[in-house]
Amino acid sequence: MWQAKGGNGTKKGAGGGGAAGNGLVAVAIDNQKGSQNALRWAAENVITRGQTVILLHVAQKSSSTSSLAGNNALICDVSNPSQSPRKQELEKMTKDLFLTFHCYCTRKDINCLDIVLEDADIAKAVTEYVSYAAIENLVLGAPAKHGFIRFKTSSIPSSVSKGAPDFCTVYVISKGKISRCEMLLVQHHTVLH
Repeated sequence: MWQAKGGNGTKKGAGGGGAAGNGLVAVAIDNQKGSQNALRWAAENVITRGQTVILLHVAQKSSSTSSLAGNNALICDVSNPSQSPRKQELEKMTKDLFLTFHCYCTRKDINCLDIVLEDADIAKAVTEYVSYAAIENLVLGAPAKHGFIRFKTSSIPSSVSKGAPDFCTVYVISKGKISRCEMLLVQHHTVLH
């Protein structure tokens, strides 16, 4: 099961209606510049003042750890002081990562809810959490495209876009602008009388 630590010192429920009635908003983050651009874009376009944003980070498990723990995504409660050495190491790594994003959110009067997942497959962990938490808007930073890397068949944002549930709109942000947007599927049912 997933547990969360409330950022900015308080635990609050996520959501609260964003721009144009948007529901839960999550921003997938890592230590790359694209994540900062994604949060900045989300703050300007999707999130309103006082709303809570879910900051979602996936710590990639090594292959030796994944065989011991199974294939399910794990979450650690980074606020629990009595935890295993692996979880303490994960807390140390993520503390600095989240600090930058918390500072930005505080300046913009946005509340944070930190979610740390641990899985070998980052895209799968993100899509499973989005389904589990019923995230309606997911914002991802696009990786910088250098040389032959751009010819790579699959990136994390494209894998997440393909695997995201129908109720979730996925925004992929590159250099502060929308690179790709997978809109949520709205089904209209005709009622015959």
